[in-house]
Amino acid sequence: MRVWMHAGFYLLLASSAARYVARHGWSAPVLGLAALLAIAYAVAMVWRPVWRPRRVGLLVVAVVWLAIVLVAPSFALCAVPLVFVALDDYSPRTAVTIIAVLTAVVVLSFVRLNGWHPDVGLIAGPAGVAIITTAAYLQLARTSQALAESRRRAGALEERARLARDLHDTVAQGMSSVNLLLQAAARAWPADAAQANLRQAMTVNRDTLGDIRTVVMDLNSLQGRSLEQAIADVCAGVRGPGVRFAVDGDRYALPEQTAMTLLRIAQGALANVAEHAQAQTAAVTLSYLPNEVRLDVVDDGVGFDSAHSGARPPAGPGRGFGLEAIARRAELAGGRVTIESEPGRGTAIAVAIPTEGASS
Repeated sequence: MRVWMHAGFYLLLASSAARYVARHGWSAPVLGLAALLAIAYAVAMVWRPVWRPRRVGLLVVAVVWLAIVLVAPSFALCAVPLVFVALDDYSPRTAVTIIAVLTAVVVLSFVRLNGWHPDVGLIAGPAGVAIITTAAYLQLARTSQALAESRRRAGALEERARLARDLHDTVAQGMSSVNLLLQAAARAWPADAAQANLRQAMTVNRDTLGDIRTVVMDLNSLQGRSLEQAIADVCAGVRGPGVRFAVDGDRYALPEQTAMTLLRIAQGALANVAEHAQAQTAAVTLSYLPNEVRLDVVDDGVGFDSAHSGARPPAGPGRGFGLEAIARRAELAGGRVTIESEPGRGTAIAVAIPTEGASS
């Protein structure tokens, strides 16, 4: 599209110059400005690396174009490609303002060519073309953005499904086989110590298999549950400390990706509590605020010195990676994480993710 846009600009510039020469003869100032406009457009729009950002180049081209239009109104149509550049490089509101100014200049140029006699066609024509072009471009941009988001979500869902299948077909099936072999070994080996070890191995294996099956189910989606119910189920499944769950604020619908992020963070935080915090109790609170949703996980475990470790626990098996994963998930969702902890006084994790004014 850019190639056609550039070709269209130079075609309009050449036709405008030819029209001017045919009507007014050769004029060094006008043709010099036309050549300057051609060079400015080539440097600013075609040879893009020269301008960073490119919108600076658009400003230069617009100034040169305005100068030549003041001298020769027949060059006004060269503004058409600049409309697409504005729509491509600026926010919709700023682009509409720029296009309105360009259109006003074009209208005044046409009226000037008409001997300053107002004509509805000279006003409505450029304005109508500008409105239709802008509306069509913005609609196309929105459609393209929605299509890209739909493809991204479809890809994410497909990846979840693939991972769920892989876990089920490999790890889960393998652990089931291990469990059967351990049961057979227990029956064939009567020694008391061996029996105890084998029973313990079977218990651990069975629990891990259950965890994997839970992950497989969770990877697919919320399984028809609300976010509150999904987090409540996670809290109820924690082994060890007692976990209280509460919801604060007026609930409203969240994007699926945001809900899944909060669920994963809750799972990761509670896994840390169960495995490393040595806590007796924990509290999970999901808060709906006007412009963000918060998840707080507080435990009364051993804690760590967050003031001297950058809000990260000391090196150790598992926990540091868990908090790092929580922070990474929140960052990918555009949110922030606050971690407060003191040795012997537990840990508090607060995650806030913007909702961009989600409505109830």
